[in-house]
Amino acid sequence: MKISFSYFRMDDYFYLFAKDENINITVGTLTARLNVGYNRFKGLCNGNKCAYIYNVKTTYTAYLGQGIATSLMNKLFDIYSEYNFYLCVVPSKRCEKDLDYEQLKNFYNKFGFFRTNELTPTMFRKSTKI
Repeated sequence: MKISFSYFRMDDYFYLFAKDENINITVGTLTARLNVGYNRFKGLCNGNKCAYIYNVKTTYTAYLGQGIATSLMNKLFDIYSEYNFYLCVVPSKRCEKDLDYEQLKNFYNKFGFFRTNELTPTMFRKSTKI
């Protein structure tokens, strides 16, 4: 399996794609949006801007557990590491249907996201590489 990555930006949205070059299909996606307007997490972000990760998913079950989502997250950090802002995610089965909340929380924890005291289970981390 040879995976290539591509991304494009449209307005404030970033779209990342993982593609299996051997069979020419997209096997994973990640969507994020830079919050340029009101930031309700201003206190947690030290007044900096925040980018929201909407979803990270593997598009075919045959690719689950193959490191596709991890690779997409690492690519996101490569792209965002030059910016001085925070990344935010709200683990939700609505977006990542194949994993339960604990699995999602553990997935984001391994990337240095920390849980806030918000009513919704929001997780943050600085956009720099760890």
